Amino acid sequence: MRESAANIGIVCPTHASKPGGYVGRDPKTFIGEFVKISFKCRTSDQLEHMWVEVKEVLGDGSGLRGLVNNDPVLDVGVKDGDVVIFTIPQIEDVYKER
Repeated sequence: MRESAANIGIVCPTHASKPGGYVGRDPKTFIGEFVKISFKCRTSDQLEHMWVEVKEVLGDGSGLRGLVNNDPVLDVGVKDGDVVIFTIPQIEDVYKER
C-alpha cells in the first residue's frame, strides 16, 4: 500500500486520528494489515501520522513489529522500510480499501 503524495497534508490535533480505539483486539489479527501510528518530530512538538505494515506479534504479546510504509515529511527518526516496534494502544487507524 503506497499512499499517494496527494493525500499528504497537515491535520490539526483536534481532527487527527486518536490512538486507543483498538485496545482489546487480538494482536494476531493485525498481522498483514496497515495501521496508522504517530511519530514525534525530533525538532518540534509536531506529530507525523504514518502507515505501518504489521509483520508480527512480539513473542511475549506485548507489542507488534512492522515496517514503515511512508516517507516522512518531518524529521521523526524513521523512514520508509524501517522496522518499528509499537503497542496496540498506539494504533490510530487500520487501513481499509474502499
